[in-house]
Amino acid sequence: MIAADEVVAAAKETITLCESSRTVGVINSHIIPTADFILNRDFDFQSRKVNHVLETALRKESSSRLANFCRGCAQGIFRSTAALIAGLE
Repeated sequence: MIAADEVVAAAKETITLCESSRTVGVINSHIIPTADFILNRDFDFQSRKVNHVLETALRKESSSRLANFCRGCAQGIFRSTAALIAGLE
């Protein structure tokens, strides 16, 4: 499984396709705010619950290390654009 974020990776539709003995995950573990967070600043991402679901559904060799590397590359490439969109520049 390759997932841009943990929320999508842990979704019921995705998890039901996983088999813990053979499914390996490369998942971006960086928390990405959802629309719910914009509307409710106290929104709980339930990170521990999401991580537990993923750890149970995926092979133990799964790691967020590659995803973190990819995220770092993407941030380096798109940093200016993302910051501009976010109104930080």
